[in-house]
This record gives sequence, structure tokens and C-alpha cells, in this order.
Amino acid sequence: MIKDPSALPPGCALIAMKSARAPASDERIDNVPAWAAHRFSPLRQSLAAAGFAASGLLGTACHDVHAGQICDAPYIHDGGRIRFEADGLTPMTTLAFFRNVNDLERDFCSLDLDIYSKSALRRLMGPPVETVQRHRLVIDERSGQPVVRSLNARVQALGQYTELVGEMTTNSNGLLLYPPALVEGQVLPPETFSSRYVFRIVDRRTGTKVSDFVGSNVRLTLSERIVGPRQRLQLASGTLLCWPIRYTKFVDPGRFRLVDTDIELEPTVLDMTDWYCPARRFVMRQEVRYQGHLQVVDVMEIE
Repeated sequence: MIKDPSALPPGCALIAMKSARAPASDERIDNVPAWAAHRFSPLRQSLAAAGFAASGLLGTACHDVHAGQICDAPYIHDGGRIRFEADGLTPMTTLAFFRNVNDLERDFCSLDLDIYSKSALRRLMGPPVETVQRHRLVIDERSGQPVVRSLNARVQALGQYTELVGEMTTNSNGLLLYPPALVEGQVLPPETFSSRYVFRIVDRRTGTKVSDFVGSNVRLTLSERIVGPRQRLQLASGTLLCWPIRYTKFVDPGRFRLVDTDIELEPTVLDMTDWYCPARRFVMRQEVRYQGHLQVVDVMEIE
């Protein structure tokens, strides 16, 4: 088991694509050759970064949400677009596009969500990794407690040496979308969602498969979330009144398989602040603290 994830980038965490520290040239991680860990690390980190977009956009509201809050959101329409920028150890640009939005019935809709991300690891000083995710979402808000499902989403990540291609499935029940009526001191209940993924890793020079990369029981848990006093937040899109919502995020990647070896990472604990801005019905800034590092993810455009 890897017990020292100290070099993980703060934030942008969804699933087990977070690796431990970059190994030295002669080092092995739980019997995984150092060359493999070194070459695959940027891909796993980039997918974790792209996971911010997926977790934010696939996330549903917490308890007591009003019906239709997701399907009727102003950015959920054909041609809708959101652009994120992140700083810190993993600079990232992410574009999310909505298309083929279908209202199947009241408070029940489906849509295609395409997410394009480009990220880099400052500590590796290598070229950026480009990631593409294509989700078909089904959003069911008829019960008043929405459920968002993405089944067999296609994912592709291009690194300097390797390409990662495969599918992931996510069930979301409580990320980034909040009730329209918040009050200072309000406590929102904890939430959990799970993911699984099956990828193959291909050597870009030869086009041959190097390994499978499989994770079947990835869990992300949010603690109780406490609403702070509403404040004016200066953003790229202007000044907005927003609620800071603070909580702890636990990322448990469980066990995954890489290069014919089972690897287990210890859970990662992140201190989070979501700045939810009712005028946009979205978290317009997310602050993530991990082991003394701060990463800020801002929404630069939403339309």
C-alpha cells in the first residue's frame, strides 16, 4: 500500500487516478516498475484534475433541493458552455460543453456533456496532458432528491509517452449544486458517490497496449457542509454575492490494477470551500487545501 501521497496536487480529485509522489529512476512502487509509474503518473494526475469538472457538473443537489433545479439550470441547454481555470501545483484549463439536451418529462432530462482539459504538473516540468471525457447523463429529479448517472462515459488522455483510453461510470448524489435558499450557519448533510473505470494504456510510439488500468470501487465522501456568511466575491465575470460552504472531502480510491499489479492508495483528505453564487446557480470558485497547499479553481465563463 502506498502510504505517502504527499506530492498529490491539492484538489481536483475524483477517482484513483491520483498517484503517489513521482518515483526516482531506480525506485519501484509496490512492484510496479519505476518507468511505468513515472510515465503513467501525469495521466493519472491529469484525469484527477479533469475530475473536478466531472464532479462539479455531474453532482446533484443535497437534500431539500427544489425539483427541476438541475434540468432547468440556465447553463443546461444545447450550446451551453463552462470554462474553468485552476492554479497551484496542477495548473489546468477545462472546457465543458452541453448538447443534445432532452426534457424526457417534468424534472427528468438527459444530455451529452463533453469535457476537455489540459493540465500539467509543475514538479515534473513536462508537457501538458490533454484529456477528453464524453458523458451521456440521465438526471432524475422527480423524487425531489436528484440522481445523476453517467454510464460508460468515454475517456481519453494523451501524455508525453502514453495514451489512456477507456470507460468510467459515475453515480452522483451530492456535489456542487446547492439549494436555492441558504442561510448562514446552515448544516448540509454528508454525501457519498462511487465510480468505477476500466482503461487501457497504450505506448504512443508503438501503438501497443502496455497495461490495463482498472478501478472498481472508488468512493468520494463529503462531510457535513457548513454555510458561512454571504460575501461579495470578485470573479472574472464580475462581482457576485456568494455563500462560502466549508467541508472535508475524503477520496478513497480503493484498489486498482496497473501493470499486472494490485495497488492500493491510502484515502486523501482535502479541506474544501465552495463559493456558491445563487445568481449563477453554480459554484463559481472552489478552494482546495491539502497538506499546506492551496489550489483555487475559478469559473471564468458560464453561458
